[in-house]
Parts: sequence; structure tokens; C-alpha cells
Amino acid sequence: MILKIILFSVLRDVVGEKDIEIEIPADDCNIDELLHFLYDKWKELSKWDSVMRVAVNHDYVDRGFKLKDGHVVALMPPMQGG
Repeated sequence: MILKIILFSVLRDVVGEKDIEIEIPADDCNIDELLHFLYDKWKELSKWDSVMRVAVNHDYVDRGFKLKDGHVVALMPPMQGG
């Protein structure tokens, strides 16, 4: 399954890209599994795990949401003001 991941703020800084396309080696994957797949590649992302917001195709979802090929997943840290 191929997913597009859009990263915001400090998450973008950790990965070094504003968006990435990744291939998950499973046909059945939920958000929690995707996050752990990403944490294996970019360990520093995991420090944001408890506060990260996740949206799929512009809708916020929970960690159990089942992903499908072609989904666009947005990962967002808490909002920061200035």
C-alpha cells in the first residue's frame, strides 16, 4: 500500500521533508501501525506520539482507523502560537 504523508511544523524538521510517499509492506494497516513504521525510520518522531494529531484525507481520525492505498495522511504536532 502506498501512502502520502504530509508533515507539519517540528515533524517536518525531524523528517527533513514537507511530505513523503511511503510504501507499507502490508495490505491491512491502521494509524497506530503506520506511526510505529515511521518511528522505526525516524526515531525522534516518537517523542511527539502522545500529542500528535492525525488526519486522513482532511478528516481527523483515531489510532484504529484502517488505511487504504492512496490515502493522504497528515501528521500534526500541537498547535503553537506566537
